[in-house]
Amino acid sequence: MAVGGASKFVGERSVGDRAVRWDASGTAATELGNLGTDSSGRTTARAWAVSDDGTAVGYAYKYVGRINMGNCAVLWGAGGG
Repeated sequence: MAVGGASKFVGERSVGDRAVRWDASGTAATELGNLGTDSSGRTTARAWAVSDDGTAVGYAYKYVGRINMGNCAVLWGAGGG
């Protein structure tokens, strides 16, 4: 299992970098959750480490009312939430 980030596009429009976890085969990526988006749907999140049970840690920009409140540490459970 591995974690990191990937740029996400909707059509040809970038909506930011998303935290991602790849399964043990390395072929199936799962987008992990985020902490909201700006008014255009953009956000940034990255996963930095993963445990044997699939729990991942990293950071995400936090948005409240579409306003960026800064970076926050994030823990994603094995289910991605």
